[in-house]
Amino acid sequence: MVFLAAVAWAVGWVSWAVEASGGAAAMASAAESIETLRLWLGETYPVLAPFLSRFYWDEIYDNNVNLVLDALLGLFIVYLLLQPTRRATARAPLSDEEQRRLVDAWQPQPLAPPLNARHRLDLRSQTVSHSAPSPRVTVSLPSDKTRAAAAADDEENQQQQEFVSAAALARLELRLADELGLSAAEGASQLDAHCSDFATFMRKRQQLARLHSPSAAGTKSIRVRDRSNVIDEHHQDDEVLLENVLNLVSASFLGLGDDETLRAAAERTLRHYGCGSCGPRGFYGTIDVHIALEKHIAAFLGTELTCIYSSAYATATSILPCFAHVGDVLVLDNQCRHAIMIGARLSRARLYYYEHNDMDDLARVCRAIIDEDRVKRHKLTRRFIVAEGLNENSGDIIDLPRLLEIKDEYKFRIMLDESSSIGVLGKTGRGVSEHFDVDITKVDILWGDLGQSFGAQGGFCAGFTEVVDHQRLNASGYVFSASLPPYLAVAADEALTILEKQPHRLNTLRENVAALRKGLANTPGIRVLGHPHSPIIILQLRQPSHDRLHNEILLQEIVDRCLQNDVLVSRSKHSQDRFGDHQPPSIRVLVTAAHSLSDLTDVAVPVIHQACVECIEAAPHCPFLPPPTGKRSSSSASSASSSSSSSCPASSSASACPASPTTTCSSSAAGFSTPKA
Repeated sequence: MVFLAAVAWAVGWVSWAVEASGGAAAMASAAESIETLRLWLGETYPVLAPFLSRFYWDEIYDNNVNLVLDALLGLFIVYLLLQPTRRATARAPLSDEEQRRLVDAWQPQPLAPPLNARHRLDLRSQTVSHSAPSPRVTVSLPSDKTRAAAAADDEENQQQQEFVSAAALARLELRLADELGLSAAEGASQLDAHCSDFATFMRKRQQLARLHSPSAAGTKSIRVRDRSNVIDEHHQDDEVLLENVLNLVSASFLGLGDDETLRAAAERTLRHYGCGSCGPRGFYGTIDVHIALEKHIAAFLGTELTCIYSSAYATATSILPCFAHVGDVLVLDNQCRHAIMIGARLSRARLYYYEHNDMDDLARVCRAIIDEDRVKRHKLTRRFIVAEGLNENSGDIIDLPRLLEIKDEYKFRIMLDESSSIGVLGKTGRGVSEHFDVDITKVDILWGDLGQSFGAQGGFCAGFTEVVDHQRLNASGYVFSASLPPYLAVAADEALTILEKQPHRLNTLRENVAALRKGLANTPGIRVLGHPHSPIIILQLRQPSHDRLHNEILLQEIVDRCLQNDVLVSRSKHSQDRFGDHQPPSIRVLVTAAHSLSDLTDVAVPVIHQACVECIEAAPHCPFLPPPTGKRSSSSASSASSSSSSSCPASSSASACPASPTTTCSSSAAGFSTPKA
């Protein structure tokens, strides 16, 4: 570009000079050649046209000063062009000793981040079942030897954390002293004065390491087995079995998880077809039972076609990237389930979120998207609203009629996830569309789960012919994964037949849900969330702490207390990222049609009620917690009133927050605000 600018300058200047000389005969031929070159440069490189104009040069050279300055500039350009190219000198090679030092000093990044308190809490709270998903199950608990091994591991991790914390404080003291020109002792005092928050955080990290030690003094909760510490899983010394435990964690809503009819059908198919399909659907993996199941689901829902997936999780993560691409728009509920979140991220579409189950906020987001596209003049793209019929994280039901109104008003398409609502909602279990008496053809794409109400495994997607055919060619979970094992396809088909012949299971399910919700409605300190028809009942703290870890520990104590009394419930667990942290801490209670009313009202309700009361009232007041709703003991009250520092009661105090007498609550910034009601 510099060279072209120099040529343009030279041609323009010479052209002006020839014309200014009066067009002498000796210069006529040269002037014609220069004029031709000037015109060619102006047409080939329009950006140089102003510099080639005669008017430009006439105006510039009206006085001799500009002429001299421009001549000097031209000479400087020529000087630069004639300079030799300078190349960077090659670095001297490292010696063997230098290479060895660099290799010795290099430390690889860990493959996974270290476990924090929430990670250990989730790992310690995994139950191990030894029976089918029936109303009464057998679960295993760790033996004394297993708990001792876990305690030793926790103690080792605690010592390591304390060492790291002490080293970090020492480095910070020395750094501060060096920057201020002070001694090490003076630096420590300056650290206490200016870095109290960091020191408090480090001190709390040391305290949090003691949260999950099963042998902690005074701890009455039951910790389930940490599988990594068990050498022989079936050895009697490593586990303790609890039999006849009331199961409130199974998603087999119709009670078909251990149905004898499904067992017999699966056994016959297993003997005839073998165990697996051993291939994707597009190759050798398509079996006649797959086609029969797809036709049955399509006829049951009233859609044109259906395709089935071997994994329910892969259903959502395959469908979303199959239809939404770069530049498209996906509008999601901010509390949608994890598979939808991952599928939306894999699509690389533009993601927008609306407040959970708030149709007014959804309309606002859709309107903002249209206004943004109009202002920025985005090209015409596909726009989808992704919703769950029955939200598995909250138990709420989507307002489908209002959703369809927004779809028609703002010209969006709808993707509806019926994973938890199929076989649950509607007079005959056809999902949220039947629940609201809405024509299912108004939903563009619909998918569901075969592993919940139908007691099998896998997922399905139903819709128009072009929708299903597109997935058979482009959905990664369908094209590249081995197809659903034949015996599971037959089991799902048989479960669908049972639902059609025995619709009374739905009435039984709703009666059980209503009975349990009514019994838990007045539990102190607990909010009961979810739709009245939802078998997913969510229990949240009525007055949660600002510290999420504290809430999780308190809820886990309630879960452990229920297990002590032979009632199995589960704390909701989410991925510990920016999506999972958006979900409020809660306990999930799942009701099925196989439960009896006596199990729910005479066993589950009293046990859950008592566990909530004991654990919430036993948690002393902490500066970071609102006062508990129940009565507190005088010792707890005096301990809380005597705590005036910015941290929770120290570990030396007799009262501590809230999980056990030896635990303290943290003031970390991982807070949580409850969603709008």
